Amino acid sequence: MSTRREYLKAGVAGALGLVVGGAAGYYGTAAEREALKEQIESLRKEVGVKLEDEIDIYNWTYYVNRSLVDAWAEENNLKLIYDYLESYDEVYAKLETGASGYDIMTLTSPEILSYAERGLIEEIDVSKIPNFKYLPDAFKGPKWDPENKYSVIYSYGTTGLAWNGEKVEPEVTRWADVFEPERQLGTYSKKVTMMPDITETLGAALFYLGRDPNSMKD
Repeated sequence: MSTRREYLKAGVAGALGLVVGGAAGYYGTAAEREALKEQIESLRKEVGVKLEDEIDIYNWTYYVNRSLVDAWAEENNLKLIYDYLESYDEVYAKLETGASGYDIMTLTSPEILSYAERGLIEEIDVSKIPNFKYLPDAFKGPKWDPENKYSVIYSYGTTGLAWNGEKVEPEVTRWADVFEPERQLGTYSKKVTMMPDITETLGAALFYLGRDPNSMKD
């Protein structure tokens, strides 16, 4: 088994950095940076843990406003290593080597349990993440991590169908329109695309078949 990597060195990096920075959104105004700084200082006092001199973060591209994160690192005299990931396979390859060196990684929910069982991610202590108490109950204790031992929700979203109403008639209203070319999309050869991700495409296929999109059965 590969060497286990730390998910949060002190359980505090997420609280003082990504959790606050993510909530600030994509607008890096001076007022927002000042508000972020005040929140960070408040959290630091509450947690009572000194930040590491260097924090290594691995996150999906465009998931956070880098100007806010960079400003936070500068104001706290931290060296910030911020790498971007583009696919699940890339994340697994990094973890499997046992030498990723990342303190915080943004993982997707279906993979968390598998990574934890393989000892590829470290347990976290949510008591050292003060903002955890502000999470709606619906986002606490998911079935893949019921005790939040390895993860805390960072963001969520949905996947659906989109089309150009000026070009596509009739409208695309169901997954059958995608998986049964003879219905209508067959006339748009080479102009239909899907997300290049096995979770998204398999989930869509299960929806089409009327099955649970989270099913792990054959």
